[in-house]
Amino acid sequence: MVYEKYDYDQSLCDVIGSIGFTDSKDEIILLVRSSFANQNFDLHEKQGIIQCSIKDFNLAPGSYNSMLFLSYRETETLDCIPSAFEITVEGGDFFGTGNSGFSSHCKVLTRSSWEVGT
Repeated sequence: MVYEKYDYDQSLCDVIGSIGFTDSKDEIILLVRSSFANQNFDLHEKQGIIQCSIKDFNLAPGSYNSMLFLSYRETETLDCIPSAFEITVEGGDFFGTGNSGFSSHCKVLTRSSWEVGT
């Protein structure tokens, strides 16, 4: 995200960044948020870039919209872009299994481990 502050003289502390991914029904199916990772940040410069890295981006095949959101603590919205960009996830080989998931059943795929005991 690229940001630019209108009031350059004032630093913003404890800012929260969020990226939400929505499905075709505009329901948020995946949300990443700096506060979930205990990584809120301060904005001291007039402009800059905020980066978010997602280690496992395991969405089932399909098209998704995104929402970008910045807030001051949990109290004040700084900016919200409801349809920031669209991504298309192609069928893939999730987790090296040869399986591409079931986009008609679920939108988010995650690793799991299974075993049978006696």
